[in-house]
Amino acid sequence: MTTAITDYLDSIGVTVDSTRTYDEQPKWAQGMDGYECILKRNGDRMFATPFYQGKAHVESPKREDVLHALLSDRGTLQYASDFEDWASGLGYNADSISDKKLFDAITEQTHKLELHFTEQELSILSALMEEY
Repeated sequence: MTTAITDYLDSIGVTVDSTRTYDEQPKWAQGMDGYECILKRNGDRMFATPFYQGKAHVESPKREDVLHALLSDRGTLQYASDFEDWASGLGYNADSISDKKLFDAITEQTHKLELHFTEQELSILSALMEEY
């Protein structure tokens, strides 16, 4: 983790509260630890998002981990015009209901991300996360 990411997130007041969850996990996350991560800005709740990580990770996810995943997911949508295009480009099945649910979840979390961060902030975060 670079200090530039940490410094930038500090400067815009972003924190995360991560709580371990034991709910039923999606098929693709079987065997992973699940968390509900609540992103906050200056102490105010922005939104919550699920987060999964392998059992080798012994600490709760940090804000950098959560934002890296959200920005990575957002990046998969940038060049797709619709679900079929997204599925085709990433090797998913355009006829799969579970793949469509994943696409819808990524679309929803990306919308939340874009509501709470300016395009400039997202651009800076994406550039900083390239080295993460």
